[in-house]
Amino acid sequence: MTFPYDADAERGAEWAALFAEGAPEIAFHYCADAIDPRSVKYLGVWHPPTDISAKYPNL
Repeated sequence: MTFPYDADAERGAEWAALFAEGAPEIAFHYCADAIDPRSVKYLGVWHPPTDISAKYPNL
């Protein structure tokens, strides 16, 4: 499973550390990273994109 994060980079570093410690089986990525959109089941965003269901079909 992949969890893309699209918000403040400084806070993202905190989230990445929390995922690494508490849920290492979940791949944490910044949205700018190249990821397979079909692997995304959850999304952490402050302002969701308007095309969210088209971009991430398995949300």
